[in-house]
Amino acid sequence: MSKPLLLAARISGLLLAGLAAAAVADTGEIAAAREHEASLAAELRASAEPRDWALAADVSGSDNAFPADRADLLAKAAAAAPDDAFVQWLALSNLKAPDAARPDPADRARRLAQSDPGNAAAWMPSLGLAVEARDAARIDATLGRMAAAARFDEHFADYLVAWLDIYARRADRIGESEALVQAMGRAAAFSLPAYKPAMDACDPAKHDDDTDARRDACERLGRLMSAGDVIVTQVLGHALLRKLDRATADDEERERLLRWLTKSAGAIVDEERVLDDMRRTMADWRETGNEAEVFRRRLLRMGGELTPPPGWDWREKKR
Repeated sequence: MSKPLLLAARISGLLLAGLAAAAVADTGEIAAAREHEASLAAELRASAEPRDWALAADVSGSDNAFPADRADLLAKAAAAAPDDAFVQWLALSNLKAPDAARPDPADRARRLAQSDPGNAAAWMPSLGLAVEARDAARIDATLGRMAAAARFDEHFADYLVAWLDIYARRADRIGESEALVQAMGRAAAFSLPAYKPAMDACDPAKHDDDTDARRDACERLGRLMSAGDVIVTQVLGHALLRKLDRATADDEERERLLRWLTKSAGAIVDEERVLDDMRRTMADWRETGNEAEVFRRRLLRMGGELTPPPGWDWREKKR
């Protein structure tokens, strides 16, 4: 795994995991919540909402990592909600899911891109297949589609809010704190897209057929990612711009501020106000859908500094 991907993996879920861990210290073990797993699975499967069916595919209801009928649940949801981009994402984005053999990966990738063509993230599986096949023409065509997109949305905020809503309905049974912890725990396990195809396709050092047109498309993709709603995506977008040698001074300063925000907000835990912190943080997610803004608001509430000291460089290793 490349250094940018390793760094992104460390950043991913930092705030959610930190809040959940602090809450467990206050609420005790979450074993009681796990006892509701089977009933939760049954509730979602019995729902009339396709989104609930798609989410039910992530609830085992047993000791198995995935329910045996996961593929059927996802296919049912996708067929019932063809115009719901979130449902299509849940059903089609993971080409290598353990039980995602139906339909074949190429068909899944095509259907996902068709479901939300203005979303660059929806083209990522198609790019992955093109990179795997080493098909330069397909790589360039897919990058062109991604570069023409208006946004990069991997639906993390949709996923988190959906689970917050589901567990809010169960709070009277398991308690508000545990309901929030359960929702955040599920969101922290959300599968973000495979970014490596984009990092590889846009790495000039890895291709003999590198062209200005490809670099331009990759630059546009990098800027879409750097303006995304998830910090992992933003970090990798900046890494992509640096790889292309297209990062401007403004880009570098935006990344410096993002790194400071992540470092500072994720390190603060107020053990006296954990529940209130979770409430307000989740309310910010609902309102903004943007992880960096959630971090910024949390840092401001906690009395932290929004800007780094002069000369602070995120690339300097801790001594």
